[in-house]
Order: sequence, then structure tokens, then C-alpha cells
Amino acid sequence: MLTRDLLRFRLLSGRIQPKFVAADDPALRAFAGEIIQTYRNGAGNSRSALQEALEPLAGTLNDRKLAKGLLKLYDDLCEYSGASERDYAGLRRILFAASSRMLERLEEGVSRAEFRNAVFREAGEGTEILSDHLYPDLPEFELLVKIPDLTAEGLLERYNIALAQSLVLFAEALELTLEEPDGSRMRRFFKYLKFFRLLADVSKCSGWEDAAPKALRLRIDGPASMLDAASKYGLQLASFLPAVFQLSKWKFSCSLNLRGRHLRFSLDDSCGLRRRFGRLGIHVPEEVRMFAKLFAERCPDWEVSSDSPFLKGRRGQTFVFPDITFSRGERKVYLELFHKWHSRQLADRLDFLASNPSIPLALGIERKILDSNPALRNAVEEHPMYGSRIFLFREFPSVEKVRKLLENSEPELL
Repeated sequence: MLTRDLLRFRLLSGRIQPKFVAADDPALRAFAGEIIQTYRNGAGNSRSALQEALEPLAGTLNDRKLAKGLLKLYDDLCEYSGASERDYAGLRRILFAASSRMLERLEEGVSRAEFRNAVFREAGEGTEILSDHLYPDLPEFELLVKIPDLTAEGLLERYNIALAQSLVLFAEALELTLEEPDGSRMRRFFKYLKFFRLLADVSKCSGWEDAAPKALRLRIDGPASMLDAASKYGLQLASFLPAVFQLSKWKFSCSLNLRGRHLRFSLDDSCGLRRRFGRLGIHVPEEVRMFAKLFAERCPDWEVSSDSPFLKGRRGQTFVFPDITFSRGERKVYLELFHKWHSRQLADRLDFLASNPSIPLALGIERKILDSNPALRNAVEEHPMYGSRIFLFREFPSVEKVRKLLENSEPELL
């Protein structure tokens, strides 16, 4: 992502227009190539040495903000030696104590190198790791161990995507219209929506005769509309955005709260942004995998899958994409989970459940949603399906609670 001071955009009548770059611009491709080559030459060097080598390069581009943005993006993709399990602070204390003792009995004529070697001998085994740097745990001394497999053109394309993502960090809500004739691609899109813990208000905007919709409208809450964990949620929304760019036709619009101003930001598929995630099957949250594993061990007569279908409401205007599907023979039960950042959508889903009792859907609700919202708590506890198809949990549902729900709701969902 780009920090606020690196955002490049124009303002026109209350609308914000990001300053995308041309990925085929020869001068910019040459500059991006110099960045990549400098990092290749600096493999194994410290972060501070790399920054020193890159500083003159940054000054060769007229747009200093663009230069810094490209440098930051590439550096963020690199891997450094990072933190070690060694207690460097403790080793320094031992070394400094040894140095203090040695100074008390320092003899005349001892050279600096001799004194240094004597201090390390006095300090003992383990402190020799500090012989090159006393502070190897500080970021500037981390070593470059891996660079991304990225071309100059790829870096410029990444910059454009990052610019759009960074602006979305200030969104109050994302209003998205998409059209995707490929049903499997539409399903992958909604898997990403779930993977990034986002829950959208979704409605159709054209005919829907097949098992999967082809054209939809979505409204996804933005970080600027949230009071709690806005920063984390904003990163999730921004990280999800490239999933939009791989659809056939799309457009989105959002209101940004940026620098004390309310601005409108809009994009569509004509902007040329493209980003492929690759295979989606690996993007299953760790807690879902752990839950599926434990559930399979304790309830072997049920099959668990995160590959859930679209569930269309009776009125045909909204649908649900559950988190987990439970199967036993011909019987299926779908579970949708609501975490603390999903509170706004929960009321609509309670209405959906009441209006569509024949759909075998169950709702799991994190208790934190209700702790600060008495009205929503009453709506949940007074719902006719509370206790049968609606249950509460902390952090993530337990296997036992879900097992009981499946057993207790069996007559109702047959």
C-alpha cells in the first residue's frame, strides 16, 4: 500500500482522479528497471546499505512522489532477514558489562582491536554474533534475502493497483456493480469476499435464472464507516479490491473521507487495471480448516465443505453465500458466520431467515456484535429461530455447539 503522503491524484468538482502511470512508458520502465537491478545487486546487503544506494536513483525522476511510491512498493515485496529468536538486548548487556570490567583493568599500550577481542573473550560464547553489528535486530541492519519475481512493467502495474487500493482505505462504503457470465469466476469472487472477512449487501440487477447470478450490485462497508478496528478492516477491503479487477465488467463508486474532505472516487473496467490472484482453492481461513478437521474427527457422519452455493431468497432480490456447508446423505445445512465487523448486515440476514424458512440456513453470531447494541441483541434473542438455527459464539464456533445445532434442527430442516 501507499502511505497518505505518497498518494497522487487530481481533484475535479468534488471527485478524486488517481494519477495512474502508463506501464509501457519507456522512461518509467527504465526507472523501474533500475530499481529492480539495484535490489538484485544488493542481495545479502543490509537495508541501510540498500537505501544509501537507492537515494541517488530516486532523484533521477522528476516526480519525486512517484519515485518514492515505486521504491516503497518494491521494498514491501522484498524479504529481509527479519527478527531473530536470539535475545540481542540480553547479549548486549553481557557485552557491555564485560567491557566495563575490562576498562577497570585496562593496561597502557593496548590497541583498540586487542581490547575489542579481549572484551568478546570476556563476554563468552554467544556474543560473537554482535561482532559485525552491535544492533543487528534494528531494521536498518536486516539483510535482503529475497526479491520478488517482477518485471519493470509489472512494478508499474502494481503501482496503479496500489494507488486505487490506498484510496479505498478512506472509503465510507464501496458500491459495486459487476457483470460476470462465467459462473465459476463469480464463485471465486465471493470466496475472496469471504476470505477477507467482508460481508456485502447484495442484490441482482438483471435476470437470474441460473444457479449463479450474472449481474449484481454490492454494497460493502468501508473503514471510514467503522468505529472499531477500522485500520484492520480497511486493509482487508483494500487487499480484496484486486479480486474486482479480474472480472469481465465492473464499476465501483465510493465516498472518501480524505484530509477532512468528502470526495467521490469512481472506477470501472475501462481503466485497464488487471490483477490475477491465481488459484483460489488455497484461500481458506485457517480457523475454517481447523474447524473442518476437528468436526470431521468428532462427527464422521457429516461432510464439511467451504465450497458453498448461492442461496436465493424467496423474493429473488437478494442472496446469501454461506461460509460452510454440512452434508449428510441428501440433507444439507448451510452456515453463515457474522463477526464483529458484520453488525450492519446482521439485521437484514435475520429478516432473510424469517422470510425464507425453507432454506436450510443457520447463523452463527459473534457475541461482540451484540455487546454494544442492545436493539440488535433483542432482535436476535426474540427471533423465532434463536436457539434452533441461530446461535452465539466467541471468536469461532465450537464443534460441539454446531453439532447440537445440526441435531436439534434436523426435523425442521428435513
